[in-house]
Amino acid sequence: MQGRESRSATAESTAPLPFLVSVVAAFSAQLCSFLCRSRWEGERKSVLGEGEDFSVSGSVFLRSSGFWELFLFWDMAWVRMGKKRGTGPGFWAGPQIEQHIQWKLQAGNCSFWWDNWLGSGPLAQFTNNNNRFNNSKVADFWEAGKWSWSRLLEQAPASQLSKILTTEISPHQHLPDQAVWNLNNHGGFTCSPALEEIREKKAKKHFNSQLWHKNIPFKSSFLLWRTLRGKLPTNDKLINFDIQPSNCVCCFDKSGTDCIEHIFNSGNFAAKVWSSFAATTGMLPDFSSLQVLLQQWWTATPKNAAHKLLMQATQIFICWNLWKNRCAAKYGGKTTNISRVKYVIYKDTYKMLNTAFPQVRWLTKWTDLIQMSER
Repeated sequence: MQGRESRSATAESTAPLPFLVSVVAAFSAQLCSFLCRSRWEGERKSVLGEGEDFSVSGSVFLRSSGFWELFLFWDMAWVRMGKKRGTGPGFWAGPQIEQHIQWKLQAGNCSFWWDNWLGSGPLAQFTNNNNRFNNSKVADFWEAGKWSWSRLLEQAPASQLSKILTTEISPHQHLPDQAVWNLNNHGGFTCSPALEEIREKKAKKHFNSQLWHKNIPFKSSFLLWRTLRGKLPTNDKLINFDIQPSNCVCCFDKSGTDCIEHIFNSGNFAAKVWSSFAATTGMLPDFSSLQVLLQQWWTATPKNAAHKLLMQATQIFICWNLWKNRCAAKYGGKTTNISRVKYVIYKDTYKMLNTAFPQVRWLTKWTDLIQMSER
């Protein structure tokens, strides 16, 4: 008896994602309920056709206005999983997307109040009348192939009457209403413009674009990206966890603190490295902040493509090797060495130029490398 109970408990504990199974089952039930609701009954017949199965014509149904209400279910599912509305994968975007769907009237089966068939949005937004909550279709306001003045006068918003009366009634009333996606020239729905519409995009900054290049190793660019955002295990972050600040290990006298600005910019060791490379380019480094120092290199006028890449990548390699030197001294027991750091910076730059411009025979000294890239 105990063995049977233990096997049962084990089986329950290893059940494959029971919550996900329940979500999928609930989604299927929700889909069926939407197809059967009275509001969408006419739309189901017009879009899918009599007797057609959803698995055959499901892609057509995805372009119908009723599909977007299914996102509400997914939104609630994310809430049940402990996530706030709006923090999910972007599914709760029905209203944002539906405003770009306009219905081309033919059979008149789309919703009179809630579908954008007039071109100015749903009619429900122009009135507070309770009639907007019924399931009226556009065809309900037609009589003998014309607009029913009496019905429109009784229910439709007065501000939209003239626009409604000038809307032509299609002679092809045996065809279903057609959804037109306004964000495409061809009118068919695609995910790319929908994603562009709903996602929040920050303005592109030229400064951030300088961090990345196909010939610069990702690890070096990513480190500088983390550095500029303060996402390194230095005193700047560790004090938030009540960890006592530590002294620097990068400088010979170890007089500074182990913080980002000291490691990469204002420390004696970092300043000597920056000054050594800046001198060959004719620049006087500004150590007021790391961002100012980087911007000084990136705003310099390049002479050609090779010089532009060198001016973009050198400071990334400098930061990468300053960090390696700090970690080797802090965790590897190595003595900080400025000659070693300057050599590996040159070596990384030399390898990059050979990869990007293999037709050029690059010289093996840093000063010659700079002068050659400027020609």
